[in-house]
Amino acid sequence: MLINEKRDRLKLFGDKDNAQNWSGYYAHAGFYGKTGGKLGARSYTGPLFGYNLREYDAITTNVFDGKNATVYSNEVYKPKLEQYILMWNSNFHGNGKILAADLFFGMGLGYNKFDRGGLEGEEFTYNNKMLQDRKDAYFNFIARMGITIGLQVGPKTFR
Repeated sequence: MLINEKRDRLKLFGDKDNAQNWSGYYAHAGFYGKTGGKLGARSYTGPLFGYNLREYDAITTNVFDGKNATVYSNEVYKPKLEQYILMWNSNFHGNGKILAADLFFGMGLGYNKFDRGGLEGEEFTYNNKMLQDRKDAYFNFIARMGITIGLQVGPKTFR
């Protein structure tokens, strides 16, 4: 599990000046099967299931109700984004005499649910780019890759 304190810098929903601070976590579980390799170097692949929760800092904004022609001033919103992830990961693990490395690459889909945390509906127009432009539910493509390098310790039988 990873705990995050980050800024939402997605260009689609705002620029750097309108980025929102958030806290939350990302957790995942992967199930892998060995696909081959020799002692000291092996590859493995399998599905990865993940969950990501982002709770944004409170946003104060004006809201226009188009149905009743009313403006609500200084409404406070506490937005939240939940993401469910399904990916296919491919990994390679190599062991040396001193160092070991694990390289991974994955591609998949994410299903996102966005809750504005306040007045919601098609009749409302928000004076905040993130609240106005985000869809309530949407799918997105996810790709991730990385490398982990560490010291190789332990008996030779594990290498």
